Amino acid sequence: MTALPAQHAAARNEPFAFQCAACSRCCHHKVIQTNPYEIARLTAFKGVSAAEFREHWTEGGAGTTLARTEADVCVFLGDQGCTVHPARPLVCRLYPLGRRRAGDGTEHWLRLDPHPLSAGTFGTDGTIADYVEAQGAQPFIAAADAYAEWVNVARDAMAPLPGGTAGGAAVFDLLDLDDVGAKLKELSDVTHIFYAAFQPGTGNAAGYASVIAPNRDMLVNSVTAIAKTSGKLQRVVLVTGTKYYGTHLGPLKTPMRETDPRHMPPDFYFDQIDWLTGFQRGKRWSWTELRPQTLCGFAPGTAMSILPAIAVYAAISKELGLPLRFPGKAGAYGTIYQVTESSHFASAALWAATEKRAANQAYNITNGDYFRWRNVWPRIARVFDMQVGELQTISLTQQMADKAGLWVEMTRKYRLKKFDFDQLVAWPFADYVFGSDWDVMSDVTKSRLHGFHEVVDSEAMFERLLTRFRKERIVP
Repeated sequence: MTALPAQHAAARNEPFAFQCAACSRCCHHKVIQTNPYEIARLTAFKGVSAAEFREHWTEGGAGTTLARTEADVCVFLGDQGCTVHPARPLVCRLYPLGRRRAGDGTEHWLRLDPHPLSAGTFGTDGTIADYVEAQGAQPFIAAADAYAEWVNVARDAMAPLPGGTAGGAAVFDLLDLDDVGAKLKELSDVTHIFYAAFQPGTGNAAGYASVIAPNRDMLVNSVTAIAKTSGKLQRVVLVTGTKYYGTHLGPLKTPMRETDPRHMPPDFYFDQIDWLTGFQRGKRWSWTELRPQTLCGFAPGTAMSILPAIAVYAAISKELGLPLRFPGKAGAYGTIYQVTESSHFASAALWAATEKRAANQAYNITNGDYFRWRNVWPRIARVFDMQVGELQTISLTQQMADKAGLWVEMTRKYRLKKFDFDQLVAWPFADYVFGSDWDVMSDVTKSRLHGFHEVVDSEAMFERLLTRFRKERIVP
């Protein structure tokens, strides 16, 4: 047999062998791309959350390429070689082989030119298939192919929509079925719907669950229009929340499980899932319902989040010479609470869209841990270089009503990025979160048993995300 020529398009049954000499030259001057599966494997190996991994060990915290040192060396190269070798990405497993996958699913293999000083040796006493198996690469290949399909879907989605704008954004009224149908009528190849639209009510955030008609009808119109135009629909991922269990009403059974009985209506989540269940019956596609709790992420301008509320409240308190006081109820300071980081939830949504066992199922999705505000508050205070003050229960909705002018002054004084005060924070939502003086605990066993294993350290998450609010000049 002859050795596989460099840059030759080959099949798996062609002869190939390579003996690595651990010279580590392949770890220099390389861009190592990663996908969500590889990040999950590396995360599990390092024993950290996906968010922590992305921030500390990928370029720019984006999670798409591994970070490199100033010497242009992989961040995971140590004195004894690769420090994450058992969880190394696909490109590292295959090197010096390259793989190309055509649009029709066929694959071609290439022998790459190694570093001139590489100590590795090529041979012919095996095949490409043997090498792939020996490197444990097949699960990574399957994941890479699945991810590539999703990237293609996303790329298609970025094309202008009928009646929309460049970049894949279409503007239409979800409460107007005719408008929705007209704008989406040409989307004949939609495979997945991720539905997270929400229309709040007025007043106390705890009362939002009773805003039934618009929240039910927006879902009905969206899914009906897509199901009518696309024969390729596979799954609808519906985002609800723990108000399904009655967390907004008062003390309840914990931990909350997906099999728990409903609370006394009204609750628009009931109307949404009942309609979706009935509409799906007998059809080829399926649905998955996800129930997060208090989504947290870096999304300035998204008011319905507790992160900007904490950041702005802390900044204003500091500007006024005040310590950082917990503004909620005394009972809420010490009860058990939980949250869901938005990037973590995005991973869960992708899992829910593709996991066979998730068809027509509901799942609790949280960070996977619990905390008490009294333990988190000192860490939050340190982020803003503040002292923790005595608890003082106030209505943030009322106390912040006259602070818009102060915020304009602070924006100018500290050269912050310009956001309207009302655009940054929904104070009624903050009052709702800090007023929950009963345990809020979801059981996430079902999602773990069905394959979603990611977790996030919530206390570290608050510190990390609030620090970013300061670094990005959203708050001083």
